[in-house]
Amino acid sequence: MPSAEAELTRVLAGTRPLIFRSFIYGQLCQHFKETFGTGGRCDDVAGYLSAWPPIQRYNKQPSRT
Repeated sequence: MPSAEAELTRVLAGTRPLIFRSFIYGQLCQHFKETFGTGGRCDDVAGYLSAWPPIQRYNKQPSRT
């Protein structure tokens, strides 16, 4: 029976080509590091996300109805 480490290595090797970082994810990570520091912690995820500048700009857009 393969070890857990060997099995994880095998699974990760197969999924790695399918995983990519989107531009938005990169921006969100950068903002998180600027706000909380590397390795920081956020206890209010909803509040953090709603205060993220791109969300603030989106929320200020006029309604299209």
